[in-house]
Amino acid sequence: MIKVEKVFRDMLEQNEKLIKKFDELSNSVKEGEYVEEFHKVGEQILKMISTYENILCGLSDRSGKGKFTQSLSKKFWEKVRNRFELIDQIGVF
Repeated sequence: MIKVEKVFRDMLEQNEKLIKKFDELSNSVKEGEYVEEFHKVGEQILKMISTYENILCGLSDRSGKGKFTQSLSKKFWEKVRNRFELIDQIGVF
């Protein structure tokens, strides 16, 4: 398993409760409800994602493969956007 997949899987497994809450709010916000709470929990989700992105990229930097960091980050965010449909809407509406 490549690093991106492992770190992404670890993030999902270690934050199930927060992710479940965000998923529920994402469904509600599509219907115009719980917008403020969506953004609050969304901020926590973004912090979580940032933490795991730093873990992923830090692993690469420490191993002397820093030039691949940008590529790893891009792949990680592709997985994030596929998993969290409204991730780019946090703080927007």
